[in-house]
Amino acid sequence: MTRDLDLPGIGKVQLKKIKRSRRVSISVKPDMRVTVSIPYYCPFHEGERFLFSKREWIEKQFKKFKINHFANNVFYQNKTRFTRTRDLILKPDHLITENQVNLTEEAIIIKYPQHIDIKSEHQQQIIRRGLIEAMRIEALNYLPKQLANLAKKYDFHYRSVSVRYASTRWGSCSHNNTINLNLQLIRLPDELSDLIMIHELVHTKHKNHSTTFWCKFEQLIENAREKSAEIKKYGLLRI
Repeated sequence: MTRDLDLPGIGKVQLKKIKRSRRVSISVKPDMRVTVSIPYYCPFHEGERFLFSKREWIEKQFKKFKINHFANNVFYQNKTRFTRTRDLILKPDHLITENQVNLTEEAIIIKYPQHIDIKSEHQQQIIRRGLIEAMRIEALNYLPKQLANLAKKYDFHYRSVSVRYASTRWGSCSHNNTINLNLQLIRLPDELSDLIMIHELVHTKHKNHSTTFWCKFEQLIENAREKSAEIKKYGLLRI
């Protein structure tokens, strides 16, 4: 049993009665859909009351999703310059029954069955997995070489480098100077991906974010703190 409600400034909200639910709860999806779950025995006006009490929280979630736009994006339109060298092209195809991902020199091409709702949560998960694998190929070809170039330029030494998917951080440096780079660096502007790699190289000498670390970092990169803050505009893709 459901009821829809339009809330100014928030949009459409669905109130849904759930038989197994023991309490009123609220969720905000990446595409800005708001759902209030209500125990089956609970009247709808209790859900509405809870919704109004959580308005400030909902608005904070909206702001978070807007900042973290990549992680929560719904992929249904083509995007130019999706990674360093490739556009994203989404193509419906009536001849196929499952998604196909093709990588060319200039594009990541994802074909999907024409009858499928591309905005569905299931389909978006499939698209995200395809994007991760496509970015992995490009990242492995670029990031280790670029890290080596930067290490040589700034006179740093590291033990080894790995490139892998991560959903919480752009990079890290271990105690033995193994550097881990998130393959999603491949979609950042070169200036910002270099900034993250230099950040991790500085960690080979200074393991924490001490004053000494920041002094060294800003010797190499002017306004390093301010530029690091720009990275927050880019969200990490989660699967």
